[in-house]
Amino acid sequence: MGDIDFASDPSNKPVPAPTRPPVASTSHRQLAFKTRELVVRNTGDNTLVESTHLINRPSLDTFVYPLLGGQPARAYQQGAIQHCIFQNTLVALPTGMGKTFIAAVVMANYARWFSNSMSIFLAPTKPLVAQQMQACRNNGDSLPLFGSEWVVEMNGQTQPKKRSMLWSTARFVFSTPQILQNDLKTGTLTANDAKRISLLVIDEAHRATGRYAYGESVDALHTLYHGPNASAFSPSCPCKAAPFRVMALTATPGSKITAVNDIVQRLHISHIFLRTEESIDVVPYIHGRQIEEMVIDLPPWLMAARDCLATVIQRSINLLCNVCKVMTNPGDPRRISGFQVRMERDRFLSHPYGGGMDVARVSGEFTVVMSLAHIMQLLSEHGLRPAWAALRIWDQEVASARRNQGSSTRAKIDCVSSKEWATMIQEFASLAPPGTLGHPKLERLLKIVRDHFAKHANDETTTRIIVFSQYRGSVSEIVSVLNRLRPLAATEAFIGQGSGNIGDTGVRGQSQKEQLAVLDRFRKGTTNIIVATCVGEEGLDIGEVDLIVNYDAPSSPIRLLQRIGRTGRARRGKVIVFLAKDTREENSYKKAQREYKNVQARIAEGKGLQLR
Repeated sequence: MGDIDFASDPSNKPVPAPTRPPVASTSHRQLAFKTRELVVRNTGDNTLVESTHLINRPSLDTFVYPLLGGQPARAYQQGAIQHCIFQNTLVALPTGMGKTFIAAVVMANYARWFSNSMSIFLAPTKPLVAQQMQACRNNGDSLPLFGSEWVVEMNGQTQPKKRSMLWSTARFVFSTPQILQNDLKTGTLTANDAKRISLLVIDEAHRATGRYAYGESVDALHTLYHGPNASAFSPSCPCKAAPFRVMALTATPGSKITAVNDIVQRLHISHIFLRTEESIDVVPYIHGRQIEEMVIDLPPWLMAARDCLATVIQRSINLLCNVCKVMTNPGDPRRISGFQVRMERDRFLSHPYGGGMDVARVSGEFTVVMSLAHIMQLLSEHGLRPAWAALRIWDQEVASARRNQGSSTRAKIDCVSSKEWATMIQEFASLAPPGTLGHPKLERLLKIVRDHFAKHANDETTTRIIVFSQYRGSVSEIVSVLNRLRPLAATEAFIGQGSGNIGDTGVRGQSQKEQLAVLDRFRKGTTNIIVATCVGEEGLDIGEVDLIVNYDAPSSPIRLLQRIGRTGRARRGKVIVFLAKDTREENSYKKAQREYKNVQARIAEGKGLQLR
């Protein structure tokens, strides 16, 4: 059974200072580090690293820990490193507290200790892979191995034949998990080369649930040593050990304890090293941030638009509840939860009623309600324009189906053909007063940005702002509105590469090259505001930011923590959260906060976890 390291009071002491005087060099100090006896262990950390890989015994007496800029070592970083060296460890640290540095130190020491071994750093996106490799290379003066030709980035643009050669010679590989998973499956990464892996670093580890490539890659590596089903977990029959260490990095491990446990099982974690912004050894390095919640009143014309859409939703609810009798009444259609409707649909499909009911037709009606609930969320939290764009997609789809130039469901065709739909479309076209912005959040945002730049007009350093919104259609509107403040504000969008969500019609994704160019201009101060979707939440080095505006409130505690962690690193920052009054947004935000505190407390207490 593993253990949990949670610093909440002075009695939980971090790693003690080294007992021998440090040996200085021109770029770093070599600290004495006590290594324990090299033995074969079958329990606890579930690894056999020391007994399998070729050991460079002279180097084993020392542990390289760079003191960057002459700064003293941080106790929480040393503590995390020590656990990661000896155990499969999940490191949960607030954003900006040096998780990549911790990984670089462990990778460099493993390369020193285990001759010809290979460390792999996995990150979920190509931009993040490139960033993490560069961050480790930046430590090349103090960790010289990162300045060598042994450091490679593995991606889909590299031909399989060349990747196979790189796998056989590299000491440090930076890649997405999909590349590792696929190369193991196809043999591009051979079994012999895979057995050189002594350390697997997993960034943004909260993704390692279900069938995501993180867990699949770990399973594939275990299969090399023990055959199929090697990773199956049973409390009465612990999994077999494998000779590679896993260190998983995240700002928060999950929104629910079940998700955390899933990560623990999938990655074979035996220890959780958890710190929060209140932890005694982290507090000195947190500059703090003020969080302000702003409840935004909805104007009468927007309330009227919600009522029109609610009438259309109610039509489908009546069919499901009163005619088909396959769903319990969900209550106010203006606050309906798409997730709740999906659960009702799944329950129906698992036990469809008899009596000649058309299951496909009923399932289509459920889908209509779920989609309209999402459009209601767009309308309430983002305004008329994104909602109108989503409704127009429906109109176009049904029109194409009627001309036999496309397809649609019977339920959607009936909905768009209804009198309720026609009334809604007619009302939407005339509801907003001339010159009105699409949502009162936009007017509030303009004032906040003006006031922020006025307050920092005489600052010696450039001040920067990030606005987060989960929908691209909304991002485009925000950028357009903020560009009215030129030259005071120079604003750009920062969005993902995919096709986007409903309501994002006509908004093209950004290529990796375009994303990196946006970030580079932001860091250099060419632009001072970026409006980002979720691609800006996770891991990317965006630079110091003084103000974060959450245009919508994330319902996930993971996303909430990632967003607010973008400020308060080098100096005190501010976070503003917009909450549309009398909408599901208020409840979702409060729920996310409760879930985060609950998960952190349960992890600290070790409740509900089965460490490997």
